Amino acid sequence: MVTDDEEIGDLHEVMSSAPLLTENGENKNQVVRKKRRCSAISSSHIGMVFAFISCMFFAGSFTGAKMVTTVHPLEITFVRMVIQNACVTPIMLCKNISFRGENAYQYRWLISRGVTGCLSVTCVFIAVHLMPVGDAVVIFFTNPIYTAFLSCMCLKESIKVIDFLLALISVIGVMVILKPQFLFSGSSQNTTLTEVESSESLLGALFAFFGALFAAMVFVSSRKLGKKVSYLTIIFYYSVCGIITTSTLLFILDKYSLPQTPHDWFFIVFVGLCGVGGQILLTKALQYEKAVYVSIIRTMDIVFAYIFQYLWYGSKPDWVAMLGAILVTISSVGIALKRWYYAKQDKFETNPVDGVEEDNKK
Repeated sequence: MVTDDEEIGDLHEVMSSAPLLTENGENKNQVVRKKRRCSAISSSHIGMVFAFISCMFFAGSFTGAKMVTTVHPLEITFVRMVIQNACVTPIMLCKNISFRGENAYQYRWLISRGVTGCLSVTCVFIAVHLMPVGDAVVIFFTNPIYTAFLSCMCLKESIKVIDFLLALISVIGVMVILKPQFLFSGSSQNTTLTEVESSESLLGALFAFFGALFAAMVFVSSRKLGKKVSYLTIIFYYSVCGIITTSTLLFILDKYSLPQTPHDWFFIVFVGLCGVGGQILLTKALQYEKAVYVSIIRTMDIVFAYIFQYLWYGSKPDWVAMLGAILVTISSVGIALKRWYYAKQDKFETNPVDGVEEDNKK
C-alpha cells in the first residue's frame, strides 16, 4: 500500500522533471537559451560596429583638417592630441582610473601603443611631404596585411585564407581610389623625375611603409591589452606620446602659429573632437574584435572621406574612384558577413553562462 509520503515524493519528482513554462506556455529553459544566443551574437558584432562608426569620426577629422588653411598640418595633429588628453584626463580622475597598468606587462604594452601610434602619424606626415599624397596613403593602407601577420605571431589569432583575400581586395580598392603615380603612370602628369625627386619619393615610400607597420603595431598593442586596461588609459598614453612627438617636431621646424580666423579655430576644435570620438571607438573595437578585421574596416575611412568631401565641397569622385570605393566596401561587408556566419554557427561549447567562444577560434 502506498503511503501519503510516497505519493507526495512521486509528485515532487514529476514536477521537478517537468519543463518550467512561462505565462505564454513557453519552456523557460529554451527562452533563456534564446536570450543568451541573441546576446552572444550581438556582442560578437559590437566590435565591428565600433570600428565602422570610428571610420566616420576619422573621416570627419581628415575632412575638417583640410578646411584649416592658416595652420601647419603638424600643429593640427598637436592640437588634436591636446584635446584628446584634455577630454580623457578629467574622466579618468573622476572615475579613479589608474594612469598606469596593473603590472609591468601592461605598462610595457601601454607605452608600445602610445609610441607606435605617434610614430605612425609622424611617418605618414613625412611621407606626404616627400611624395604624392595618393602614393603615400596607398602604401599606408597596406597595413591590414602586416596586421594579419603580426596578429598570427603576437596574438596567436587564427587567420584564414578568406581574411587575406578580403585584406587584398581592400588594398586594391584603396589603390584604385587614389590612383598612385607608380601604378597609373599613363596620366597627363609628367612622369619624368629628376634624381632628387626620385630619391625623395623612395625615402617617402620608406616612411609610408614604416607608418603602415607602426599602424599594424598599434592594432596589435591595443588588442594585446584587451579589456584588462581601460580604453581611457590607452588613449591617455597615445595622446601624451603624440603631444611630445608633435611638439618636438614643431619646435625643430619652427612652425608654431595660432589660427588666424574663427573659421580655422572652429575646424581645429572640430578635428580634435572627432579624433577623441574616433580613438574611443577604435580602442573599444580592438577590445572586442580581431586586429586584422578592425584594420580592414578602417579602410572605410576613404569611402566616408569621399562622402564628406562631396557634402562639404561639392566635389564628385570619378567612376574609377567609385569602383575603388565599392571594392573597399565589399571587403568590409565580407568581414561583417564572415563574423555573422561564425556567430550563428557558434555551438556554445564553452561556459554556458558566457555563451560565446573565444574570438581566436574563429
